[in-house]
Amino acid sequence: MKNEEKESLKINAEAAAGQTQPNGVIAQALNNKIDMEDNGKNIKKPRAKTYRYKSGDIFSVSFDDGTFGYGIIIAKIVPMKKMGLISQYHPFQYLGSMPILVRTFDLITENDHITLNELADISYKSTHIIMDWCVHRGLYPLVLYRDLLPEDIDFPVYFGVYGNHCNHYTSRNQIFYDLQNNQDYENIRAYFSWGFGLIEKQGKEFENNLPDFETFRYGPCVSGGLSKENFLYQRFQPKDFPEVLEYFGLPSEIEFDDFNEKYNGYTKSEFVEILKTVK
Repeated sequence: MKNEEKESLKINAEAAAGQTQPNGVIAQALNNKIDMEDNGKNIKKPRAKTYRYKSGDIFSVSFDDGTFGYGIIIAKIVPMKKMGLISQYHPFQYLGSMPILVRTFDLITENDHITLNELADISYKSTHIIMDWCVHRGLYPLVLYRDLLPEDIDFPVYFGVYGNHCNHYTSRNQIFYDLQNNQDYENIRAYFSWGFGLIEKQGKEFENNLPDFETFRYGPCVSGGLSKENFLYQRFQPKDFPEVLEYFGLPSEIEFDDFNEKYNGYTKSEFVEILKTVK
């Protein structure tokens, strides 16, 4: 507020102050306006508190019924992209937002406090990719920390058929059409990923041997959070998709480390060491 405007308001306030209502109300309003203008320069919007997090941090999740669940942060995806650890056509390349990989413990309890000793005897239930704001903004408070071991590492299984611009196909006819009309077969590929390992079949390799599309789509997505239902959801393992493994020529009992050693990923032990270098 300019000085001349402020002086004018003061004169008007003084003139109204000694008069009866409603001028007395006007005087108070004018004085309030002066105070608000003067103090407004010093008023700052409060910033939402944020929390730094890292691999190995354990968080709690409160549910509507008053119970609690617990999870552990395995990895931040974006920094690993920037480090060049994820291959060009891996589905993690196309995840939006700031995704983090987490595992949930097989526990729902009314206890909002837990110790590392108590968690030591509880197995994992599932693995998810969620947006980091759940932790970063404090929706899921950080309550404990423990160093990650190879047995803590797990990833969801993903498979499907990517097309141009890395979009998942939604119909077999769409795939046939692009295979017949698109000369750039590099852009059409069937894939199977587990961890950072990735096996692919490019356009001409599966032109006459397309997978059954009704079952051949289990693509990645970033969840906004964890409900009680998906908190306890049992994530599929490769053995749950025998037709997919057969399509790619993979053994039915393939192990995580074997797959990643063969298909340019990282074993669980290697992944733990990599996490120590991720900021």
